[in-house]
Amino acid sequence: MNLPDIFPNVFAPAVCAVTIAGIHKFLGWSLLVSAAVGFIPGLIVGYLLSFVLVYVSMSVADLFRGRRGRD
Repeated sequence: MNLPDIFPNVFAPAVCAVTIAGIHKFLGWSLLVSAAVGFIPGLIVGYLLSFVLVYVSMSVADLFRGRRGRD
């Protein structure tokens, strides 16, 4: 398993969760509330983003190989 296989499944949800929690913390919420509010939406957004990243990267790879779309 190489890095592109691991990235969408692990790092994208984690980055989104931390980002959303950080935004709430910046707005003045307590750290615990920020983590609770940011964690679940962050995971949901992160997983959706990871599927988009995988689809786009596979489409771009197909274009560079000279094929349009998937067989």
